[in-house]
Amino acid sequence: MNRKSFANIVLVMAAVILAGTVGYFAFAQKSEPIVQQPAPTPTQSQSIVQPTTKTDIELAKEALTSYFSLLNGKQYSEAIEYHGSGYKVLQDWNPNIAISDHVALIKNGCEVNGLQCLKIKSVINQQQVSSGEFKFTVQFANSDGTLFERGPCCGLTEEQMPTTTSLEYVVKKVNNNFLVTTGPVYIP
Repeated sequence: MNRKSFANIVLVMAAVILAGTVGYFAFAQKSEPIVQQPAPTPTQSQSIVQPTTKTDIELAKEALTSYFSLLNGKQYSEAIEYHGSGYKVLQDWNPNIAISDHVALIKNGCEVNGLQCLKIKSVINQQQVSSGEFKFTVQFANSDGTLFERGPCCGLTEEQMPTTTSLEYVVKKVNNNFLVTTGPVYIP
């Protein structure tokens, strides 16, 4: 290949490259610029939900604390959703109330009959006894926030029934519901 042919090839290639570059810039000016849009922020109805799986013992603890919080707040109709100790004793104490009137029985238990419907101050121990039974040791708070103490009752001495601040409660899982099967502290 002679010099003249080589020079012509270089000129043709340069023209092709130049034509391509001009064509690219001409096209780029006519098209919309590419702008990266920020990700849309979810609205409340579209909120991003991170799946969380609570263990049964966590759900049982929540049921226990909710139950006593609702009792303490006199929200008896909500509290009966967690009540699992039956209504027979409450009905015996309140024979004028039908056993089917759970709200009235619980209300009387807390407000008339001596059940101490206090908020839980702390859960100091928790144990899963079986796949559907959980045991908790709790401490309650008096209405002024001080620690509740249960002393001797019913004619017993301190030696026979020592004062305690820690009480055991059982929660059972029944058909995926967590029910508190130990009633509130009774002080006649």
